[in-house]
Amino acid sequence: MGLPQELARGLEDAIVFRDLAPGARLVEEEIATRFAISRSPVREAIRILEARGLVLREPRRGSRVTELSRNDLDEVYACRIELEGLAAAAAAGARSPVDRECLDERIEWLAAAREHGDDREFLRASMALSRAIHEASHNRTLIRLLSTLEPQAMRYRFLAYARAAELMDASIEGNRAVAAAIHAGDGDIASAATKRMIGHAWSIIGLVVDDEEAVEPAA
Repeated sequence: MGLPQELARGLEDAIVFRDLAPGARLVEEEIATRFAISRSPVREAIRILEARGLVLREPRRGSRVTELSRNDLDEVYACRIELEGLAAAAAAGARSPVDRECLDERIEWLAAAREHGDDREFLRASMALSRAIHEASHNRTLIRLLSTLEPQAMRYRFLAYARAAELMDASIEGNRAVAAAIHAGDGDIASAATKRMIGHAWSIIGLVVDDEEAVEPAA
């Protein structure tokens, strides 16, 4: 992994975990000074983040972290709910023993993070579980499409985990149902369980985002 990619990954984590708040400016010179690097890899890292939907670059105004909004959430989740359902169904059809073992390990990681009350680790475990299901689908095009949604979805998921902890419990229960259907090779049930879980998360996250937008004018 090259320097721009490494820097982009670090900045992405800062954006997802809200160490860099929505709307925060990204000043190339400041970032370059902080990491003792030239501005060229910083500029490339910002381009990568822009392509992932995490940064907005404006002429003569520089770059800033994209805002969270109900409209953006709905666009991301309208795509995600369908694609994740397809991935779960395909994973059930593949029924690889190695893939099934990987899913079980990820769910245990998820449960352990919840038990320790670590929402950052919970998100990491949740994303690892999602990726394991994607990989189990053995559909390279589907995996690629889902990867483009992942950075934006991660921001909303972490916000909800931090503000609505009950969503973590629902995620564990929902993912166990999805994994059981995948293990049984039932694509229809795997897809339905996935869509039910994501639809529930979508509604909860929407309430959190609505609350955030409601208080913005007073900030």
